[in-house]
Amino acid sequence: MRYISQCSIYCLVSTKTYVLTGLLIITILMSGCTQVIETTDQAGNKTNNEANSSSAKSDAQKPVGSKTISSACTNDYYPISPTAKIDYKVSGVESYNYDLTQKEITENGFKEDRNFSNGIVITNNWICNDDGLRTAEFTNQGMSQNMKFEMETLKSEGVTIPKIFEAGKEWKSTYDVKVNLNAGKMAVNADGDVTVSSKIASMDEPLTVDGKEYKAARIDSDIKIVVSMNGRTTEAATVKISNWYAKGVGLVKQITDGTLGKQTVELAGDK
Repeated sequence: MRYISQCSIYCLVSTKTYVLTGLLIITILMSGCTQVIETTDQAGNKTNNEANSSSAKSDAQKPVGSKTISSACTNDYYPISPTAKIDYKVSGVESYNYDLTQKEITENGFKEDRNFSNGIVITNNWICNDDGLRTAEFTNQGMSQNMKFEMETLKSEGVTIPKIFEAGKEWKSTYDVKVNLNAGKMAVNADGDVTVSSKIASMDEPLTVDGKEYKAARIDSDIKIVVSMNGRTTEAATVKISNWYAKGVGLVKQITDGTLGKQTVELAGDK
């Protein structure tokens, strides 16, 4: 079975407790895929209001190409550009390539397209505020011959990538989600809470990717999913992720270590 998302999840079902267990790959920024997922709305009224409020406070703007990037969306370690095209290669549990482009840039957010080598396109939403950037949804949708799994974000809070990078800095982002699973004659609906706890482990870590040398800030994150169903709350799984960001470049490497395997994403070039 393969599942994909802005944060990809591999889930198994316990037929006795109907609890989602087993988590393979959850990537905060980069994700593997096997089918098209396109999200177009930012999750939750509260989230949108917060983003609008933050961007309204931002007066300084930085021109990029034909667009204007608000100070809320400007990030030294995660540049936003309507003209850049960045290539990545993925190895480990699955191997493939994709390119990343950004579009629909506003004062309080933007969208990213990941165009995979097999023709699949995934679109993710981002929210900008004075504290940094946040992926708007923690969504997942997967299908196999006998199972369909979906995760819908109801509300999101916090930061994915902070505005200010300092060694030892810690923060969290949270997502309230609905989980829907159909496997054969069994239908499961559950509430879920996703917590992403992150820390800047180092600021100038030497890194060689695709023959190029970088000094990158490394963010280590632990992702925990708790599922509530029929009055019972269960921790579904946890996943560890390390992301390396180079100033003025963006993500150069990512390692995801989950219950069922390990996957690496590396920068392959930019255009």
